[in-house]
Amino acid sequence: RQAAFITISGDTKPDKVVKDMEKTGKVAPFAFVGYAERDFLPENRTVYVEKLKSVLNGLPGNKP
Repeated sequence: RQAAFITISGDTKPDKVVKDMEKTGKVAPFAFVGYAERDFLPENRTVYVEKLKSVLNGLPGNKP
C-alpha cells in the first residue's frame, strides 16, 4: 500500500495531522503537504501551487 496525504487545517501543524493519519491508516505517506487556512487567500496563490506541486512531484512515476 502507498499513500500521499494532503491536510487542511486552520492552524494545526501538518506534521501532527499526518502522524494521526499514519496511525489511523497504518501506512506512512511517500509524500504529504499541509495547507493552512491562510494558504487559500488570493495573495498566497503561489504558496498554494508550490505546495501542491511538491506532493504531485512525489507521486510514483512523476519526475520533479
